[in-house]
Amino acid sequence: MATPTAAESAKVTVKDRTAQAHERPSLDEWVIAVLQQRGTQTLDQLGKLLPEANWAQLFLAIDRLSRSGKISLWSPGFGDYLITVNNGIRPAA
Repeated sequence: MATPTAAESAKVTVKDRTAQAHERPSLDEWVIAVLQQRGTQTLDQLGKLLPEANWAQLFLAIDRLSRSGKISLWSPGFGDYLITVNNGIRPAA
């Protein structure tokens, strides 16, 4: 049996990673799923519920979802933000 070249091994690795990426939901999908299942959460609560993500990844996902209108953020005044999923209805500006 012939030993694969480095280039062939790299192609297999890229294909494996691509397949894995398609099998696992994105962090955005995880955030939406958690909010749908558990309701409104703070950023700290989401961080504890999604330990696979670091704070930077989670913050960027929240930013993307907020800008796209999929989630809403608001501050009740005690220094933290509450995050909730929008149910297909984007609030008026």
